[in-house]
Amino acid sequence: MAEVFCTAAVEKVAENLVAPIGRDLDYLFNCHSYFDGLKERAEKLGDAKGRLQRCVDEADRQGDEIFPDVQRWLLRAEEMIQKAEKFIEDEKRTNKRCFNGWCPNLKSRYQLGKEAKKLAGHVVKIQKANNFDRVSYRLPPPGIGSAALESRMHISVASKAGEDLGSPIGGQLGYLFHYHSNIAGLMEQIEKLGDARWRLLLSVDEACRQGNEIFPDVQRWLLRAEEMIRKSEKFIEDEKRTNNKRCFNGWCPNLKSHYQLSKEAKKLAGHVVKIQEANNFDRVSYRPPPPGIGSAALESKMQISIALKAAEDLGTLIGGQLGYLFHYHSNIAGLMEQVEKLGDARRRLLLSVDEACRQGNGIFPDVRRWLLRAEEMIQKAEKFIEDEKRTNKGCFNGRCPNLKAHYQLSKEAKKLTGHVVKIQEANNFDRVSYLPPPPGIGSEALESRMQISLASKAAEDLGSPIGGQLDYLFHYHSNIAGLMEQVEKLGDAKWRLLLSVDEACRQGNEIFPDVQKWLLHAEETIQKAEKFIEDEKRTNKRCFNGRCPNLKSRYQLSKEAKKQADDIAVRIHEAYNFGRVSYRPPPQGLGAASFQGYEALESRMWILNKIMDALRDTELNMIGIWGMGGVGKTILAEQVASQALEEELFNKVVIAQVSLTPRLMQIQEQIASMLGLQLEQENVSLRASRLYDRLKKEGNILIILDDIWAELDLRKVGIPWEDDHRGCKIVLTSRDQFVLSNEMGTQRNFMVEHLSEEEAWRLFKKTAGDPIERPDLRSIAIEVAKGCVGLPIAIVTIAERLKQEDPIIWKETLQQLRRSIMTNIEEFSDKLYSTVKLSYIHLNSDEIKSLFLLCALIADHVSTDDLLKYVIGLALFEGINTLEEATNRLHSLFHDLRAASLLLDCEDDKCVRMHDVVRDIAIEIATKEHHWLVRERVPSEEWSKTDELEIATEDHHRLEREGVQLEEWSKTDEPEECTCISLNLRHIHELPEWLVCPKLKIFRLSGKDPSLNIPSTFFEGMKELEVLDLSGMHFLSLPPSLGFLKNLRTLHLLQCALGDVAMIGELKKLEVLSLVQSNIEQLPKELAQLTHLRLLDLSNCSQLKVIPSNVISKLSQLEKLCMENSFTQWEAEGFVDQKGNAWVAELKFLSELIILDVKIPDASLLPKDVLFENLIRYRIFIGDVWDWYGNYETSRTLRLNKFDTGLHLVDGISKLLKRTEDLCLRELSGTKNLLNLDREGFLELQYLHVQSSAEIQFIINSVEWFPAVGVFPVLKSLLLDNLIHLEDLCHGRLPVGSFCNLRFLTVENCPILLNVLPCNLLQGLQNLEVLNVKACNLLEVVFNFEGLDTHSGHVGMLPKLKELNLIDLPKLKHICNKGLPRIEEITQEGVEEAVDMIEFPELTSISLESLPNLASFYRGSHDLKRLDSEDLHIPNPVLFNEKIAFPSLDFLCISGLDRVKKIWHNQLPENSFSKLKEVKVEYCKELRNVFPFHALQRLPSLQVLTTAYCNSLEVVFDLEGIDFLEDTTATHLRVLVLNDLSKLKHIFNKDPHGVLTFPNLDLVEVFGCRSLKNLFPISVVRDLLHFQKQLIRSRPIEEISEENGGVVPGYVFPEVTFDPVSNLQARKGKELVVNESDNVGRFQKKRLGGHYNIPVQGF
Repeated sequence: MAEVFCTAAVEKVAENLVAPIGRDLDYLFNCHSYFDGLKERAEKLGDAKGRLQRCVDEADRQGDEIFPDVQRWLLRAEEMIQKAEKFIEDEKRTNKRCFNGWCPNLKSRYQLGKEAKKLAGHVVKIQKANNFDRVSYRLPPPGIGSAALESRMHISVASKAGEDLGSPIGGQLGYLFHYHSNIAGLMEQIEKLGDARWRLLLSVDEACRQGNEIFPDVQRWLLRAEEMIRKSEKFIEDEKRTNNKRCFNGWCPNLKSHYQLSKEAKKLAGHVVKIQEANNFDRVSYRPPPPGIGSAALESKMQISIALKAAEDLGTLIGGQLGYLFHYHSNIAGLMEQVEKLGDARRRLLLSVDEACRQGNGIFPDVRRWLLRAEEMIQKAEKFIEDEKRTNKGCFNGRCPNLKAHYQLSKEAKKLTGHVVKIQEANNFDRVSYLPPPPGIGSEALESRMQISLASKAAEDLGSPIGGQLDYLFHYHSNIAGLMEQVEKLGDAKWRLLLSVDEACRQGNEIFPDVQKWLLHAEETIQKAEKFIEDEKRTNKRCFNGRCPNLKSRYQLSKEAKKQADDIAVRIHEAYNFGRVSYRPPPQGLGAASFQGYEALESRMWILNKIMDALRDTELNMIGIWGMGGVGKTILAEQVASQALEEELFNKVVIAQVSLTPRLMQIQEQIASMLGLQLEQENVSLRASRLYDRLKKEGNILIILDDIWAELDLRKVGIPWEDDHRGCKIVLTSRDQFVLSNEMGTQRNFMVEHLSEEEAWRLFKKTAGDPIERPDLRSIAIEVAKGCVGLPIAIVTIAERLKQEDPIIWKETLQQLRRSIMTNIEEFSDKLYSTVKLSYIHLNSDEIKSLFLLCALIADHVSTDDLLKYVIGLALFEGINTLEEATNRLHSLFHDLRAASLLLDCEDDKCVRMHDVVRDIAIEIATKEHHWLVRERVPSEEWSKTDELEIATEDHHRLEREGVQLEEWSKTDEPEECTCISLNLRHIHELPEWLVCPKLKIFRLSGKDPSLNIPSTFFEGMKELEVLDLSGMHFLSLPPSLGFLKNLRTLHLLQCALGDVAMIGELKKLEVLSLVQSNIEQLPKELAQLTHLRLLDLSNCSQLKVIPSNVISKLSQLEKLCMENSFTQWEAEGFVDQKGNAWVAELKFLSELIILDVKIPDASLLPKDVLFENLIRYRIFIGDVWDWYGNYETSRTLRLNKFDTGLHLVDGISKLLKRTEDLCLRELSGTKNLLNLDREGFLELQYLHVQSSAEIQFIINSVEWFPAVGVFPVLKSLLLDNLIHLEDLCHGRLPVGSFCNLRFLTVENCPILLNVLPCNLLQGLQNLEVLNVKACNLLEVVFNFEGLDTHSGHVGMLPKLKELNLIDLPKLKHICNKGLPRIEEITQEGVEEAVDMIEFPELTSISLESLPNLASFYRGSHDLKRLDSEDLHIPNPVLFNEKIAFPSLDFLCISGLDRVKKIWHNQLPENSFSKLKEVKVEYCKELRNVFPFHALQRLPSLQVLTTAYCNSLEVVFDLEGIDFLEDTTATHLRVLVLNDLSKLKHIFNKDPHGVLTFPNLDLVEVFGCRSLKNLFPISVVRDLLHFQKQLIRSRPIEEISEENGGVVPGYVFPEVTFDPVSNLQARKGKELVVNESDNVGRFQKKRLGGHYNIPVQGF
C-alpha cells in the first residue's frame, strides 16, 4: 500500500533543498508555454470578471449594496488583466535574439519565462478567490466592521508541511527567505478575518432585531476575532516602525530581526486561520433556547476500503496469470451477463429512438454510432461464445483440462467484457433526438461528459526521456486514431453547444463572450486537425523503397497528433463546463428602435442641439418641451434620450408617460422597470422611498416625463432633483407652457412647431412606401401630404391608412381634407382635429355623434351612470321610454364608437375611456360646430386681468391660458348661440350676476373653493337649460334663479355641501336628480312634487338621516333609486308621526321601479305586501352588518342577516330569491336546508355565501322534498362558513343537472361535517376547479366513492379540478375512500378491487396542511388484502399509492401529516406526477425519506424541493435498490432547500454513479441539519462542477477524519483527475486539496490506495 503524504510538503522541501539549476533551465525551455498559459489565464480571468460584473450590475439595478470584497476583487482583476496585457505587449517588442539574430537571447527568454510564470500564478490566485455566493446585501446595519468577505476559507498547509518534514536548517532559513510573504500573508488573513467578522455581525444584528438570543459560542468567537485583529494590527504597526531591519549602516539586512518578525508573523497568521476555521456556525441565535442541546453538528466520518486495489497493484504477475485459469468459468459467465445487459440497454435506447422518429425528431449522431458499436460488440461477443463452446478444452483424450486453451479463452473473455462494459458506460444520453435541428451546425453530437486521462502526462513527467520519445513511435496509429476520435467528439460538443446558443438567441438572450470565443476556437481547432489528418494521409511514411517505416516522419506525426488530441480534449472538457451559455440583458432605457419609422428631421436638429446644450449646462436641472398635440414632442424626447446615451452624458436614461390623470404607481413602475428595479410595495409612499434611494445611487441620470398636464409632485413619485441629487436632470413634455413654467418650475423651455413641406413629404413618402411614386398617385400624394400641414401624427396616420389603397380612395381622402379647412382658425390646429373628424363624420347618426361629444365633455374616463343622466336630461334617444332601454342603447352605441377607434376599452365594464388627444379634438369639434364653451381650468389672475375671452371656436387649450371675464363675454353676441358651457374654476370667489344664454342646454360648473358664490340671479337667462351639473359647491340654500329653469330635466349636484334644497320642488319637469357624495342631512318634503322624476341617486350621501314619510311614495314615475352607503333610518310600517322617516312600505307604490340599491337595517322592517317583481337590477342588503365595498360581478345581489324564514319570508323576498344572482345569508334561522327558501332550486343564482347559520343541516335535503329539475344549475361559487350543525351538503338523491356549473367550493368551520363530496354529488361536479376545506373537526373523508359505480375500472374524477386545499382537518384519514367491506367478504385471497385507478386529470395544485391523522390519499378495498380482520383500522403508510393518478400536478405541499411515513408507492401510475415542478414537505414527524429512487424516475419535471422541520427524516433521496446498469435519469431539479432536519444524515444514502444526475441544480440551501454528514457524493459533485451557476449555501459540515475510526460505506469512487479549468489541483499519489471554485464549495480528497475519499468540509 502506498504511504499517504502531502504534495505541498514535497514542494516545500524541494524548494529549500534542491539546487535552482533545474528551475532556471525550465524558464528557458518553457518560455513559450508559460507565455501562452499567461494569455489563456488572463483571457479566462476577463471572462470571470465579466460574469461577476453582470451580477453586480443586476444588484445595482435593484438598489442593493455591493460587498466590499466583491468590489476589491473586481479592481484586483482589472489591475491584473491590465498588467498581463501590458506584459504581453512588452514581450512582443522585446528583442529575444542576439548576435544579429543568429542566436536566441537566453537572458531575455529566461526573464520573460520567469515573469510570465509569476504573473500566471497571480492570475490563477485571483481566479480562485472568485467564490462569492452573494455579491450584494440590502440595508446593512450601520457601523459594522470592515468590508464583507467570504465566510468560509481554507489555508494551504504547504509551508507547515515543509517546516515539519524538511531539515531544521531549511525550516529556519524559510523564515528569512519568506519574510515579506509572511508579513503580507498575515495582513491578508487579518483582512479576511475582519470581513468574516462583519458578515457574522450582519447575521447577529438581524437576529437581534428579531428578538432572538445569540449563542454564547458566537459571542465568544466575535470577541476572540476582535482581540486577534487588534493584536495583529498592533504587530503590523510595530513592524513598520522597527528601525533595526538593516545593519552595517543599511548595507545589509538585519537577518536576526527579519527572522524574528517573520516567525512571529507566521505564528500569528496560524492563530488567525484557526479562528477563521472556527467560524462554522450554522445558526447564530435561537428562540426560545432549547434546553440541554449539545454542540454544533459534528463532522462526518468516511474512509474508503482499498484492499482490492492494493491487491491488484501489489500482487505478483504469477497471480495475475493464474487468475485467468482459476476464473475461467466466471469470466465466460461474466461476459455472457454483460452481453445480455448491453442488449437490454440497446433495446431500451431503440425504443426511445423509435418514439422520437414517430414524433418526426432527428436522432443525434452519437446515439446512432453507439447503437452501431453496441450491435457490433454483441455480434463479436456472441461469436466468441459460440467458438468457445466448439473449442476443444481437454487434452490427453479428455482426461485433463487444456490449460492453454482455458487461459487464452478466459483472457479473451475478460478483455471482451471490458469492452462491453465500456460501451455500456458510454450510454449516458440525456436526450436521443432534437426538433428542429438548427441549420448549418457542426458535426454529429457526442456524449456530454468527458474527463481527460493524465496517463500520458504522467509518463512524460516521470518516465525517462528515451521511453517518452519511443512512445510516439510505438503508439503512432493509436495517436492518429485518437486525434480523429477527439476531432469527432469536439465537433459533436460544438454542435450541442450551438443548440443551446440557438435556443438562447431565440429567447432574446445575450451569449456569454467566453462561449462565443470557445466556439470560434473550436472551429479553428477542427479545421487545423482535419488539415493535419489530410496531410498525414499524403505523407510518405516509409523509406528504403518502402522496405522500412520512416521513423522520423512517424515520430513527428505521432507527436503532433498527440499534442492536438490533448488540446482538443481540454476544449471538450471546457464545453461541458458552461453551466449557462447566455444571460438576460439588462433592461435598456431606450434606443433607436423607440422611434423607428421616423427620419431624423432637419427642423428638429436645431432644437435637439439646443436641448443637448441645456443638458450639458450644470446650472440647469429641469427642461421643458412644449407644443400642440401630435406635433412630435414624444419623438423629440426620445431622440434627446438616444443622443444623451450616445454622447455618454448620463449613465441611465428613463422615460415615463404621465397623461392627463397621472397615476403615481404606474409612473413609478415605468421608471423602475427601465432601471431593472422591482417595486413590490403596495403603498405609494414606500414605493417612492425605494425609488428615491435607487435613483440617488445613479451618478448621472436623465428622467423624461412625457405628457404633463398639471403640476406633478416629483417627491411623491420618488424622483430626487436639485440639491437632493445634482446628477439627476429632468426633461418634461407638455402641451401647455404654463404648466411647465409656472407649476413645474422648468428653467428653460423649447417649443416644437410643425414640419416644413419638404420634411413632411419625406416622412409621408417613407411611411406610405414606394406606391406613391406611381405617376397616377404622386401628384395626389403630394397634395395629401400638404393637407397634413406638417403634423407628424396626421402624416403617419393618413399615410399608413392609404399605403395599400386605390387612387379613388386617395382622391376621396384629399377631398375630405380640403372640405375640413376653416379659414377662421390657424391652419395647423384645423388639420390636427381633421384626422379625427374623418372618423367622426362617418358616424351613422346624429345620436351617436352627440353621444361622442358628450363623452368628451364629461371626462377621459366616463361612467355609464353619469352619461345616462345627461342622455335622459337632453332626451338624446328618440323612441326610448325607460331607463333600461336607454342603458341598452348606450352600450350599443359604445360598441360602435369603439369600432370607429373613437373610444377605448376600460378595465371596468361600467365605464368607457377616451384618448386625451381624441377628447381634445372632440371638444374642439363641438366648440366649432355646436358653440360649446369648455374651460377645463381657469386661473384666477386670468379672470381678473384680461379684457377679452376667446370665442368658442378657438382652441380650448389657449382658452385655459388666455381667457377673460365671463361678465364681459356675456355682453357680446356669443352667448346668444352658446349651447354648452363647462367651467372648471380655481380660486374664483364670485361669478357674474347673470348669463343670458337663451339656447344653452348644458351648464357644468366645478369648483373646490367654498367661498365661491353663485349670484341669486345667475340662472335667469338660461330658460332652455336641460342639464345642470354643479360639483364641489357650497349652498346654504339653492339660488332662487333655479326656479326659472322650467325645462330642466337633469340636476346633478356632486360633492356639494347642501343646506336648504326646497327649491328643487319647483323643477316640475325634473327627471334626474343626483346628489352623489353630497353632504346633506335631510331631503325636503317638496321633493314629493317631482312627479316626473325617473332617477334619484343618493349614493354615498352618508350624512343623510331624514327622508320625510310619504315623499318616496309620491314619486310614482321613479325607475331607479340608488341609496348605496346612504340613508338607512327606515321607520317601521304604520308609524304615524308626520315628522318621522320614510317607510320601506313606500317602495310598493313605485310601480315603475326597476333598479334599486338600498340597505334595510332589520328584517322586521320589511312589509308583507312589498313586491319587487319588476326589479331588473338591484342590490338589497337586509341587516346592519353589510357594507358596500367590493366588486359586484352580477346585477342582482341580495344579502340577508338575522333572517327568520318563518317570520320574514314574504312574497317580495321570495320572488327576489328566485331571481337573485349573488346571495349572502348570515345567521339564517327557521330552516334546516336552503331549498326551503326556493323550491324551484335557485335557477339563476351564481354566487352563494352561507355563514354563521346554526340551524342549517343540509344545503339540499331531497329526502323531504325532491325537486323536479336540477338545483343550483348555474351556481359558480359556493362558500360555507361556520355552519356548526351542517351534516352534509346533499341529503338524499341529487336531481340531474344540480351544481353542474360549480367552479369554486369552500367549506370552513363546519365541525360535525363528516363528508364533503359524497358519491351522489361527485358525479355532478364536472366543472369544479377549486376546492377548499378548512377547520372541519370531524371530517374523515373528502371524496367518498361508497355507492359509486366503479366497475368500469378507470375512474376520472372531477375532470376540471385544478386546485385542492385541505387545511386543519384533525380527523381526516383518507381524502378518497372506497369504503370498507364487510368482514365476511375478506377471504384468504383478499378483496377484489373494481377500481383500477382514480385520476384527477387537470389537478395542478395540492396543499395538505395540518392533517395529523391522514394516512393515505386514497384507500380502497385493495389495501386490505394484506390485513387480518382485526387489522382493518391500521392506516396505509403510503400517501400516494398506485391507485391514484395526477397527470397534470404542478405544485404539492405536504405539511403537518404526522402519520405519513412514506409518500410514494413503489409502482406509481404511468405519467402520474410527470409535470410536478415544486414539492414542499414540512412538519411530517414520521417521514423517513422524501424520494426513493423509483419515485424520482417518475418526476422528470421536478425543479424545486423544500423540506423542513421533519424530525424523523434521515435521508432525502433514498437510493436503496438502485440498479447501476439502468439508463441515466437526468433530473430538472434547480432548487434544494433543507431546513431544520435534526436527524438528517444523508441527502443521498448511496452514490448514484451517474444513473441519477442533477445537471440543472443551481441553488442549495441547508440550515439547521445538525446530523448531516455530507452533502453530495462525488458523482453528483462532478455534475455540479460542469456548470457555472451553482450557488450552494450551507452552515459548515465538518469532516470526520480517518483517525476517529470507522468507514462510511458507499462512497468509494475510481481515481479521477480534474482539469485545471475547474480550479481543482490534483497530483497523483499525494493529498489533493480542492480549492473553492465558482461552482461549488471546498472539498478535501485524501488518497487511500487507488481511491479518493471525498467528504464535504462545507459549502
